[in-house]
Amino acid sequence: MGKQQNTSDFAIAACHGASNTASRILDAAVLEFDELGFEKASFASVAKRSGMSKSLVSYHFPTKTMLGCSVLNTAYPSGIFMGAGRQAESPLAELLSAATSVALHVVHTPLARAALKLRRELEGIADGIPGRYSGWTAHAAGLLGEAQRAELIDATVNIGFHSRLIVGTVAGLISVSESTGSFVTLPSDVNEAIRCQLSVWGPIGDLPVPGVNAENGKLGR
Repeated sequence: MGKQQNTSDFAIAACHGASNTASRILDAAVLEFDELGFEKASFASVAKRSGMSKSLVSYHFPTKTMLGCSVLNTAYPSGIFMGAGRQAESPLAELLSAATSVALHVVHTPLARAALKLRRELEGIADGIPGRYSGWTAHAAGLLGEAQRAELIDATVNIGFHSRLIVGTVAGLISVSESTGSFVTLPSDVNEAIRCQLSVWGPIGDLPVPGVNAENGKLGR
């Protein structure tokens, strides 16, 4: 699929993404990659969507691979897929909320869906793309460790194993939804699955979960 591009390309693209013009191009690229995937996407179409000239798109992102890497970088803040600032005080509530939020993003936001496609298509082409699960596994382990120190879960709980299990559960449910083309129940499936995993350590109570604002359609927690 072409020669592998170096991580320096990825860094340059991320740097360019800070400007307003580049941000508009990235927004257009997200829609392009979400609808068509990497191979079928084109600079000409991205330029048309963004209202920019093709030469301006090429100026900010000299190759399509750099453009794709920049979209991925946007979807993986701090290396965590669709990560966001902490919203819940309880580490277990935060874990459930964050996992459900990922599922909601996959259903409702083109960026999440585009990033899922790009992760598959750019492997082997681009060096330095965000790790598929490493960021989320570390994040889950950190929250479980916090819960353990607060004596919300038993000291004997294997944090490494359960963090991988939680991430694997979410990733597996997303994969099933992609394979079947049905995303309607993904958020509720993820929420229920993680609740079941957390409940093995005892009652989890009424943990808050993210939802979609009925007025603007945006995600919130």
